[in-house]
Amino acid sequence: MEHLSAERIAAIASDLGPGPMAAEAGHLARCRACSDDVEELAAVTSGVRDASGTTLRPPHPDVWAAIDAEVGGSAATRRPRAWLPVAVAAAAGLVVGAGAVLGVQALRDGGGGSGTVLARTDLAALPGQSGEGSAELVRASDALQLRVHASLQGSPGAEYHEVWLINSDGKRMYALGVLPSSGDASYWLPAPLDQQLDGYSTVDISLEPDDGDTAHSQLSLVRGTLPG
Repeated sequence: MEHLSAERIAAIASDLGPGPMAAEAGHLARCRACSDDVEELAAVTSGVRDASGTTLRPPHPDVWAAIDAEVGGSAATRRPRAWLPVAVAAAAGLVVGAGAVLGVQALRDGGGGSGTVLARTDLAALPGQSGEGSAELVRASDALQLRVHASLQGSPGAEYHEVWLINSDGKRMYALGVLPSSGDASYWLPAPLDQQLDGYSTVDISLEPDDGDTAHSQLSLVRGTLPG
């Protein structure tokens, strides 16, 4: 069968709907990418439930339509992992009703342009590649956020662009998420980088195959280094 949809993964992980059907259970047993998504989303939604003390509830159907529009895929296509934070919000009932599309968009683009710019870098094409852009490190809501604007050639086939932070040692890196086709996106930095970069100063945008592998493809298109 095809990869599980965002809606089914969220429902299975958060107990908001029926458990996996036989075909879905079989797919989860074989597909590491989908099973990892279910496991990660289950952990996050459990944390949301424990922290909020509220009962999770199924989101309005418009939420899933907005998720599909944002990640640009169908249930038949493997969704890059950037959809997970949006699915978490949907599963937790944080974006429901008539404002669902706006709520998902705010989560996707970081909630607007407020905050204090701490550092900025131009993104230049690596040898043999093309493209350009810029990245800003912003402190907003007591956490760090990376705002990216890039002009890149459209990704071919099922490939997609992903934004990374790479450490000065050239080995350690964090995947921040998929860059939408508009080239504009904002990403909240994960702990422990949400307070200081600690050497993760290189902004990298790569071209990734849509194969469920979360490792860097080693095909970087543009890069820039944020000043310390």
